[in-house]
Amino acid sequence: MRALLSYDGPPEPSVGASVWVMYLLLFGGIGLWLWRRNLAAGKVLPQGGLDFRIKQRFVPGGIFYPENKERVRPFRENYWVGLIMAAAGLLLFATALPAFFALFLLIWGLGLSGWMFFHSTPPSPSAPAWTNFQIDHLVVTDASDVRSVFVIGPRVTITLSVSRVPMVFLAKAPPNPYRCFMTVAEGGAGIRLPLEFPGAGEYLAICRKEGATVDFAEGSPPWFAEQMKRLPSWQKGYFTSKAEQPGQTAVLVCVTCGGSGSYAADRDARLCQFCGSSELRAPSRK
Repeated sequence: MRALLSYDGPPEPSVGASVWVMYLLLFGGIGLWLWRRNLAAGKVLPQGGLDFRIKQRFVPGGIFYPENKERVRPFRENYWVGLIMAAAGLLLFATALPAFFALFLLIWGLGLSGWMFFHSTPPSPSAPAWTNFQIDHLVVTDASDVRSVFVIGPRVTITLSVSRVPMVFLAKAPPNPYRCFMTVAEGGAGIRLPLEFPGAGEYLAICRKEGATVDFAEGSPPWFAEQMKRLPSWQKGYFTSKAEQPGQTAVLVCVTCGGSGSYAADRDARLCQFCGSSELRAPSRK
């Protein structure tokens, strides 16, 4: 009778149950963060501001994108997932579970972390590597060294869009959590360029003046279209006064590489848009 009435307290949870609870909290937290990151990547902030370079005056010249020539490492930012799994494996050595489970999780976590850190893929061949912005045309060289020329006119369509910068775990938030882009298309050919070069707003005004269609991508945030349309260069009649006309340019030929391009006429020091040489001269007349 005494044995039936005795109470030794609630039963202690088994080691296996504690391990499964730890697994649930660990991998559940990782999965929740990755889900939030993926969800945030598809959303554009409801409020934002334009890059300061968009509001500057436009000067013809070239823009390089060296990051598009490098190999892409899509998983490096999340290599910490494997390290956490390896740490969980170390903790399992102190439990009553067979050491095989702890050793497997440790080796697998370290291997996953190393693969995510070092794995890379070749750069996208269609990504822009260099762009030469001129008043009457646009030259784009992609990562595979294929050159495309867009003659600014009624056949050209420019679509403006905004993308959010991916979230990085435990990293400092970027000053601008979004990036603006312009997709230039002529017929069936098109390429996406960052809207991050000096005088981008005025260049879009030049394109509209030459008959090109400039519009906003479907789903663009309202603030993006509102702030772009408030730019002085977006207003009707922007080029009516002489002071607001695009800067005078001169066609020069590089002595070093033979490249020909338009350069600001009011500048004393000029560099070749193709090779960087300072040996430029006017084209010879036949």
